[in-house]
Amino acid sequence: MRPMISVVMGLALGACEPVPAKPATDDGLEPLEAFEGADELDEPLQPPDTVPDGVQIPWVGPAVPGLAGETNTVTVSQVVPGNRIFLLLAPEGGTFLTPDCGLTLDLDDPELLGIVEGDGVGVATFDFEVELADADRDLVFQAVDLESCVVSAPSRVSFKDPGPGPTTTTPGTTGSTTQPGTTTTPGTIPPAGDPVACYPGDREVYDVCVTLTPAGSQGSDYAYPSSSSSNYQAPTAYLWVDDIPGSVLVAPNFRRDELAQDWKGDWAVVQVHAVERLQDLRDDLGAITVNSGYRSPDYNASVGGATLSRHMYGDAFDMALVSGSLSSLESGCYAQGAGFVSVYVSHVHCDWRDDQQEDAFYGAGSPPPPLPTGQVVSGRVPVPSVRVEAVGRLLTAPVLEGFECGEPLREWVAYGADGQVIGEGTGATYEAPAGASEVSVTVGRVVEARLALSP
Repeated sequence: MRPMISVVMGLALGACEPVPAKPATDDGLEPLEAFEGADELDEPLQPPDTVPDGVQIPWVGPAVPGLAGETNTVTVSQVVPGNRIFLLLAPEGGTFLTPDCGLTLDLDDPELLGIVEGDGVGVATFDFEVELADADRDLVFQAVDLESCVVSAPSRVSFKDPGPGPTTTTPGTTGSTTQPGTTTTPGTIPPAGDPVACYPGDREVYDVCVTLTPAGSQGSDYAYPSSSSSNYQAPTAYLWVDDIPGSVLVAPNFRRDELAQDWKGDWAVVQVHAVERLQDLRDDLGAITVNSGYRSPDYNASVGGATLSRHMYGDAFDMALVSGSLSSLESGCYAQGAGFVSVYVSHVHCDWRDDQQEDAFYGAGSPPPPLPTGQVVSGRVPVPSVRVEAVGRLLTAPVLEGFECGEPLREWVAYGADGQVIGEGTGATYEAPAGASEVSVTVGRVVEARLALSP
């Protein structure tokens, strides 16, 4: 754990005289309150009301080898074991009504590629021929589960014409894969075309892939604040949230709608390495409830978030263990290399602000991250801060800046004149016991303030 920041103050009971602050300087740096600052009012996950409990939305993986004139294979994952899955292929722009369920798909006279029953791990694998006449056409896969009455998100594909020469055997293009004849490392940009982000998915095979949309069309809700730090630049591409249905697992134990919700912004940034670290935490500590993930700049402002909140950059989560202590989660975040951790009354804020930003969301050749000092911006470390106030023997510790995710945990210790501990407590207020000559309070496990008491 990184050392805490200490603030020492003096007080004659009944009057508060804090140590005078150094004069402010106009150094052109971002104000401290811009970082994980004022209390905010973000809301937890709202359970989706469109997908019944126990029903899973299928996810269509890439076509392999992605070539016309050959047999191709598509794996549909995250299906209910034993349910029959229908895989359709067609151009977009039509109206197709599925039997029994009455689902309307935006497909023009689709071809049924096969019907496969989901295996014991929720996978249905399809093998089918693609005619040469279908080369370079813009087509769409959709997988339909008529037993659960659900359909996958459209997965766009363009089968490559193999041409007269040797062919490759790399995955083809879908709306959730790379460009034809290329492969993609998770969180990177392929050699050509729009960037792609690939998430681990339920089997950690990085098959939940989506093509991102370049920045510029997202509107005023996505006006990012300016910053001189390389890790606080505006994204260059965004995920359209509904391209991954809410119930799709982007990691073995986390659904998309736990990490990004469309009511916090139609577009989102969810960095792959942050999802990996979140899953690592879950593997180590058990079930985790995520209260807050990505927020658009507009939504972040509406809930009182900090100007440069990491929630806008796709690598921050507010969370709590379903069974376990906040202290365990705090330690786990540090063990997973988090750049900043703070403890609140009901949850822990954990982010990876010191990690390199992913090319898919921030552009190829993103600059290296700053030195891992927590919150480096233009050579200065923004510091969370509090002050201790008293009315009689009742003490409080108002937050000046540095805590934006709710009410931080406050841990109080009272010392006698000989320096021995004579009392301890937690809470927003603390009653100094008789004989106390000094009281310390640790806020959020990141900053400590002390108050000297007069007899």
